[in-house]
Amino acid sequence: AAPVRGRITLSGYEGSELLVARLLIESGADVRYVGTACGRTPWSALDREWLEAKGVRVQYRASLEQDLAAMSEFEPDLAIGTTPVVQAAKSRGIPALYFTNLISARP
Repeated sequence: AAPVRGRITLSGYEGSELLVARLLIESGADVRYVGTACGRTPWSALDREWLEAKGVRVQYRASLEQDLAAMSEFEPDLAIGTTPVVQAAKSRGIPALYFTNLISARP
């Protein structure tokens, strides 16, 4: 009844980034990029395939440089990420949320 509207980039190191991105898309968000510090595993395969089928770029073992490049490329309405990603977004005037403290650590 109240879909999420807007373009989002998402990055983190918790291991739940792909799942969170999928939930955001299922809620109406336009997610273009998901970066995770984790490596590719069989357990993330279904979410990766689902996301890629929706046109999302999934980057395993993502570096800060890759996360920042995606933010520049996709010009999100909201950047969700690690502390340096959030700092960079805010310096560019892009609203941002900390993935670990505000999303991953809270039910």
